[in-house]
Amino acid sequence: MVSFQQSSAEEIKLNMKFDGIYISGSMHHFADPEQAISRIKDVLDEQGVLVICEPNIWNPYNFLRALKEGKEEIGQFTTARRGMVRSYLMKNGFDIIEDRVLHYRSGGAPLKRLWPYKTLSKYQFLDLLSIMFLFVAKQKKTKVY
Repeated sequence: MVSFQQSSAEEIKLNMKFDGIYISGSMHHFADPEQAISRIKDVLDEQGVLVICEPNIWNPYNFLRALKEGKEEIGQFTTARRGMVRSYLMKNGFDIIEDRVLHYRSGGAPLKRLWPYKTLSKYQFLDLLSIMFLFVAKQKKTKVY
């Protein structure tokens, strides 16, 4: 049996827990991303994993596209930048397991030599050119005394 429930991310009300929650390229559309992460914590299993993948606004392509799209993409500038998402996770009691950028993956062998996407993340100053950023997080363990 499949059931469907619709709500905003900030107002999730479910009587169940999930092993994993994946947010891809949509957090910048949330009215309040920090509140959404707080609510997600309530429906994520104690051992569950939260994965967030968002566009990097400072990538030239993403930046120009966001400017062109206007109001639809403004959250990339204001509420869903990498440092902000990191702070939302930490404030809401998550341990960040993975915090990295994803670079555009080029095509054939000649392009891979010109744009070695696998090695670009070794150089932090190139993070601005990444196409997206990625967080993998788990809830912090609570100590039982």
